[in-house]
Amino acid sequence: MVVATTNRARVRHSCELLAHFKPTGDGWQARMDGVLLQCVARHNKSAMSHEPWLTRLIEFTTMHAVAYVSSATQRLATPQSIDRLLTGACSFNQACGVTGVLLHQGGNFFQYLEGPPEGVAQVYARVKRATSHHGLIELLNGPVEQRHFSAWSMGFAEATRSDLQRIAQASWANELGRISSAANADNPGLVMLLDFWRRGTRATG
Repeated sequence: MVVATTNRARVRHSCELLAHFKPTGDGWQARMDGVLLQCVARHNKSAMSHEPWLTRLIEFTTMHAVAYVSSATQRLATPQSIDRLLTGACSFNQACGVTGVLLHQGGNFFQYLEGPPEGVAQVYARVKRATSHHGLIELLNGPVEQRHFSAWSMGFAEATRSDLQRIAQASWANELGRISSAANADNPGLVMLLDFWRRGTRATG
């Protein structure tokens, strides 16, 4: 086991950075330090690419994702009612800067949302208030490194029962609750979702 060495220092951080980490509770300094260390490591590896690492740091600390499953009520008993739901959700998600996908099979839903914390919070609050579904079970609610569905404000696909079950029942836990492209092996749920999306039939924008 490798133990990181630490030194006491008086460091000034931006108000935005502190506002993001302090509300996460005890240990927020260590979590912030971990994020900064990972960004420095990535910067060192990609220095030759001349990418703006500070921009990547800002994105890394301000992206959030939510994943959940739920079941439809009678209000979503027809394809037309699902179309109306998708149209409204697409417009709302775009206004909040949120992207993601919705899978459906036999009245059961899986949804993955991603974007700025404030936008995701607004969309998720709207989801939880909706009377068109019930039995919501949260699978993921935490920071992520990047968007995985940037082209889809509300991607939609009909899934097979086995695909939906595999994705919903997979582990969505990760160290510090963070999902990254470099750590896909630690996130079976995300791996399965991305694989399904690459080979599946998609709709909506």
